[in-house]
Amino acid sequence: MVNRLIFIYIAYLYTIVSLNAQKEFSTWYFGEGAGLRFTEGEAPQAISGSQINTNEGCATISDVNGDILFYTDGRSVWDKTHNKMPNAQGDIWEKAMSGDFSASQSAIVTPVIGLPDRYYLFTVDGVTSQIFGPKGEWDGLYYSVIDMNLNNGLGDVDTAFIHNLGYIHNKVPLQDTTAEKVIAVKHANNRDYWVVTRGNNNDSIYAFLVTCNGVNNIPVASKVDFTWQKTTMGFDLKGAGFLRATRDGKSIIEVDQAGAVLYDFDNNVGKILDHDTIIWGAHRDTIIGGGFMGDPKDTTVRVKDWHYGVEVSPNDSLIYTTTYFVGSGQGSVWVFKRFASNIQESGRKLHDHNSFAISTSALQIGLDDNIYMAHFKEKHLSYITDVNDYDNANFVYKGIDLNENSRIGLPNFFTTNDKWNVSIDYNDIIACSSDDSVKIDVQGSPLYEHAWTPNYNISDTSIADPVILLDSSLTYYVEVTTECTTLFDTVNVLISPLVEFSLEGDLEICEGEQTRIKSSIIDDSVLYNWNNGIQDTSIEVDEEGWYVLEVIWDECSSKDSLYVEVNPLPKFSLGNDTTLCADELELTLSPQWSELTDATGIRYAWSTGDTASHIIVVKEAEYWLEVEDTNGCDFENAMHLATINCDELVDVPTAFTPNGDNVNDFFEPILNNVTIKEFYVYNRWGELVFQGAGNSYVWDGKKEGVLQEVGAYNYRITTSSSKDIYSQLEGTILLVK
Repeated sequence: MVNRLIFIYIAYLYTIVSLNAQKEFSTWYFGEGAGLRFTEGEAPQAISGSQINTNEGCATISDVNGDILFYTDGRSVWDKTHNKMPNAQGDIWEKAMSGDFSASQSAIVTPVIGLPDRYYLFTVDGVTSQIFGPKGEWDGLYYSVIDMNLNNGLGDVDTAFIHNLGYIHNKVPLQDTTAEKVIAVKHANNRDYWVVTRGNNNDSIYAFLVTCNGVNNIPVASKVDFTWQKTTMGFDLKGAGFLRATRDGKSIIEVDQAGAVLYDFDNNVGKILDHDTIIWGAHRDTIIGGGFMGDPKDTTVRVKDWHYGVEVSPNDSLIYTTTYFVGSGQGSVWVFKRFASNIQESGRKLHDHNSFAISTSALQIGLDDNIYMAHFKEKHLSYITDVNDYDNANFVYKGIDLNENSRIGLPNFFTTNDKWNVSIDYNDIIACSSDDSVKIDVQGSPLYEHAWTPNYNISDTSIADPVILLDSSLTYYVEVTTECTTLFDTVNVLISPLVEFSLEGDLEICEGEQTRIKSSIIDDSVLYNWNNGIQDTSIEVDEEGWYVLEVIWDECSSKDSLYVEVNPLPKFSLGNDTTLCADELELTLSPQWSELTDATGIRYAWSTGDTASHIIVVKEAEYWLEVEDTNGCDFENAMHLATINCDELVDVPTAFTPNGDNVNDFFEPILNNVTIKEFYVYNRWGELVFQGAGNSYVWDGKKEGVLQEVGAYNYRITTSSSKDIYSQLEGTILLVK
C-alpha cells in the first residue's frame, strides 16, 4: 500500500476583533431597553428583552455565535437571561461596578488574555456624580473580572480574584477622578493592550497595561495641552464626550466641550507623544459666552461646538464626529481626513439637525461597517454608509427602527483588527483510505511551543504543523505553552474506508429517449450527489453530456462518471396524403430524408412487407415505413393513398387556339363537383408558363402578356371534391393558332 501524508489541521481558534467578522459584537443593548442584532448579510434587526435603562454609556459582549453573554450600564451586569449577576446588582443609587448611567463611556469589556471564558469589565464614573450622586463622591476607573463558568454558566463577578489581590469588594480601583471616558488600545506586540482613560479637571491621559499577567495598576501618564476649569456648578463637561482609538493603535481621538483632538499614541510604551492635532475647535479659539446648557449663572468661556460622539472608519483613514452648538440646539455630523495636512479644513458636513436629542449622540460602528448614531428618546437610529469613502459617505436619517427608545449612548467596544485572545481547539481528522497522497490545509501559529505525543509516524513533535505518515487510526495529544498559560487538546486521526462503487460504461441513446443510470451500491447510510444536483441512487437522463456521481460516507467521498451520447433520429417523410385517378394508379414511395446525408446501413420495413428503400404502389391504402439506422434509432412515417374516377370529375381538352376568334381561345378544364387547388402549365423545357391563382384557373396561352409558341404543353391539376378527396391530373395540351 502507498502511504499517504496527512497534515495535522492545527485550528487555533483566535477571537478576532474584526469589524467584518467579530460576532462578539453582534448583539447590542442600550437606552431604555433597546436592542439590535447584527447578522451577516442582513440588515440589523431590533430585539427585545433587555433590562438596561441608561442615559449614556453601556457595554455588551456576545459569544462566537453572536449570542449575548452579558451587558452592563456600568453599575449592574445582566446575564443572557436578563437577570442581574449575583455580585453585580447595582441600581441608580448603588453603583455595584462603580460606573454611571450618565457617563459617556461608562464601561468597556475586554479579554482576560489566555483565559477565554473570562472578561475584564472596566468602568468609569460620570462627571456629574460629584454633584448629583447620592453620596457626593467620585469613583474614577475600576475593573472587575467576569467568569462565565460561575453562576451555573451564566457568569458572575469573580470575587475570589478580587480578594486575592487584597480588595474586599467586587472591584479593583485604578485611578481616582477620571473623565467619562475609557477605551482599550492594542499593544504594538499584537497580544497585550492598553486601557486608556482621561483625568478629570487635569491635563493627563492614563494608560494601564494589560498582559497575561493581569492589569498593571501603575499607569503610564501623559500630559496633554488642556487646562480644564470647573464651572460655577462645580464640574466641567469637558469630562464628557468620547475617546476613540484607531484600529492600528497609533492614534487616539478625544472629543469634548473643548473640541476634538487627535493624539499620536506610542502603543509600545503607552505614551501620548508630544504633539497633537486639532480636528475641530481649539483649546481656546472661537469661543462664546454661556453656561452649561444655557445656565446664565455659568459664565465659563467655551468653544462654540461641543463634540460628543466620535468613530473611526474601518480602514483608519476617516474620523466621524457629532457636534452640538451650545445654546442654539443645533448640531451636525462631520467627517474628517485623518492624514490630511490640515485635518480641520478637511471637514465635510454630512448632516445638520436642530435638536439637542440628536446632537449629543454616540457614534458606534456595526459589524456591517456602517456607523450608527443614537437619538434621545427615539425608537430609531441613524447611520452612515460607505464610511471608508470620504466623498461618498452618506448619512441616513432614522434608518433603523427599534423596539424601545434609544437615548444618547451606544455600546462601547474594544475594536481592533488584530488578535486579542488565544485558545486552542484542534479539529479531529477523518482520513479516507486511499493509495493517493492527501494534503489537509494547515491553520495555526508557530509562535508558541508545541509538544506532541506519541512520537509515532510524526515528522516533528515540537512544531505547530507536523506531518503524520498515516497507517492506522490514532489519537495524538498536544501541549501548547504560551506566555500566559499551558493549553491542552487532542487530535483523533481516524481512517475511514472509501465507499467502492461504479457506474456502468458510457451510454448511447436515441433522441427523445430516456435512460436510467444508477450506482452499483445502494446504502441508506451514504449520501449520493449527482452533478446535476439530484441526490438519489439513480437518475433519468435524456441529454448528452457527462454525468458524475459522488458517494459520500463519513466525510470521505468516491466519484465515478460516464458519458451519455444522444444520437439523432433518421427522420424522413413519405409526403402528404395523395389522391390519384383510379385508372392511372401507380405511385413510387420513398423516404425524403430531413437531415440524413448517408443512408448506408439503413434498414427498411414497409407496411407491405417490402424491405427495399422504395416501393411502387398500385392500389388505395394506408402505407407506412419504419426505418432503423446503424445506431439502432428508428423512425416511422405514413401516408394515405386514395383513388377517384377522374373522368367523371374533370374534363380536360386536348388543344386550344388562342387566336382571338372567340372560339376555343382558352385552356379551361371543365369541372364536375370539384374545386381546383393547383393548376400549373409547363413548356417543353419544363419552364412554368402559367400558374392559376385564386379563382382564375383559365390559361389564355400567354406568359407575362406574350403569346407562347405553338406546341405541346404539360399540365398538372390538383382538385378537391366536396368530401375533401384530393385528386391529381397530369397530361398534355396543344396550343394551336
